[in-house]
Amino acid sequence: AAKKSFGDGQIRAMFTGMNQYFLANRLSAEQQKGATTAINQMLSKQKVTAEELKGQLAEHGLPGVIDLFAQAAGFGNDTAKLFKAMEKGKVGIDTIQKALMLMGEESTRMRDEFGRSPVEMYQQSSQAAQIRAKNAWAEFSLQVMEGGLDQFVATLFDDIAKGLKFIMPYAKAFG
Repeated sequence: AAKKSFGDGQIRAMFTGMNQYFLANRLSAEQQKGATTAINQMLSKQKVTAEELKGQLAEHGLPGVIDLFAQAAGFGNDTAKLFKAMEKGKVGIDTIQKALMLMGEESTRMRDEFGRSPVEMYQQSSQAAQIRAKNAWAEFSLQVMEGGLDQFVATLFDDIAKGLKFIMPYAKAFG
């Protein structure tokens, strides 16, 4: 949807800013997915609606995003004006573009304020460390399983299943 309205450079800048903003706000992968879906829906409709903005985007861990969209629409921090304009269908794709660019600017401001980019901040977070640990565990498990443990575990579970089938009549007798 965005390709029809923007050039490749604009799209790259908008989505880079958006992703950095998501990282700066420490959105989980699920929250990022939901927020991206909301933005894609806005882009497809070529307008901002309360459903996507308030009902999806803000609920995915970005409560300040409504103010950001109000600024992008030229209403300052007056969200009431933003919602009135949305009801009339007057908040279009240009506002979405500006809001995504503002997300990037906010990320830059955070980098300047904290001395680290949102990506660096995220990489040093416990959430990122948990993901690294999860990935390392998955890789370790794969190596162990490929090393022969998988066959052993499969045989063990087959033996357990055979044993359960064997004792089933006795269990029924007590039941």
